[in-house]
Amino acid sequence: MSDLFDVEISLALKDFIKASCSILQEYDRKGEHPRYVTKEKVVLHEKGMSIEDVQIPSYVSLIFKVRDKLENLDEINRVVEKRLQNTVFPRPSLLRDNGKPLTDDDYVYSLKWGSIQFLFRYLDENRGVAFNESLFDKLYKEYEYYEVTKIVKFNVICPLFNFEMNTDEFKIEENYIIRKITNEEFQQIYLDDVFDSRPPFIMIHAVRFVISTTYESDEPETIKDKIIEKIDTIITTLRLYGEGDLNHGVIRQIPISWTSGYNPLIGNKRSVIWRGRTYVLNIEEFGSFSAFYSKFKESKNIKRLQIALSRFNFSYDRNRDEDKIIDLIVGFESLIVEEKERPWDRGAYVGTACSMLIGKTYDERKDIKKFLQDAFNIRNRIVHGSNYDKKKLKKIIPDLESLLRKSLILLL
Repeated sequence: MSDLFDVEISLALKDFIKASCSILQEYDRKGEHPRYVTKEKVVLHEKGMSIEDVQIPSYVSLIFKVRDKLENLDEINRVVEKRLQNTVFPRPSLLRDNGKPLTDDDYVYSLKWGSIQFLFRYLDENRGVAFNESLFDKLYKEYEYYEVTKIVKFNVICPLFNFEMNTDEFKIEENYIIRKITNEEFQQIYLDDVFDSRPPFIMIHAVRFVISTTYESDEPETIKDKIIEKIDTIITTLRLYGEGDLNHGVIRQIPISWTSGYNPLIGNKRSVIWRGRTYVLNIEEFGSFSAFYSKFKESKNIKRLQIALSRFNFSYDRNRDEDKIIDLIVGFESLIVEEKERPWDRGAYVGTACSMLIGKTYDERKDIKKFLQDAFNIRNRIVHGSNYDKKKLKKIIPDLESLLRKSLILLL
């Protein structure tokens, strides 16, 4: 027994794809070939890896050239007829810009355009106009499920840089894990690069971890915002929990169901800093990290923490130490100096407060206060254009970051 909702629609669409392929083959014989796009492909082999240029045919312009002919085929009219007769496939209750409902002609137009979108997807995966029945059957099942349910399914990955674990996978919470990226995923991301967003080639080496989740929804745009927020929370928690120059790349989504068109990027393009101190999370720490993650999720929206946390995260994206110290000092100020306070010497004020918060002995508190006063002085000289000791600046950045981290943890 067939697992399709409607076999007759499947057969009609299959005939349309076959007829379209025949038309495109005819144009190919006449010398009107598809446009070829050059892409870079990662090739893995026993001795390592290499990058090769591959020529991928694009039939977009050719299909638009013959679109009128395709839309008048008997086969596409049969697809429309079968869809109009079927009650399982819902008819969209869409409105025009003027608020009037779509007419029957509008619906017929959308059905024909849907068939052509299927042709785009089929040719994109087939990379040729010879009919491939097994590929059609695979795509049609995905297409039919989407047309009936309007549910899309995506695998989401966020590449991590300067990160290591001594195991292949760690479940953060339900449906969110840190894991090693597969070779197949990396190759697909590299090949399908858009807007120069591919991960650095270094990720093909042994250590390449990602934050990963999957989702299915009939409102994907709403889900994306929640995913970005969740991944940001995981990354911030990691940075607070341990030390190291943990950074991340563009959050991407890879379809695992039918989609006629999608944006593979979630969020904006990032200028990633992937060199630096390696962040290490070992399996022995998973229990304590999970407890800290739960605590952070409950506290991260406390108002006085929000600016400090954002500046703490901004510092990870900075190439220059001058920018890092500005972010870190602003983080201290927003955390310690309340709106009603306007101390003349903020370095001394913050230094005293942090020394009392973190220091356990008189000598520790004295050292913390002096350190923060020196850091404030360097920051002030930078922002006011005065001379400063660059060697001293580079030396204090790690300790300054560590003090802000400890302060944030204690105030969570």
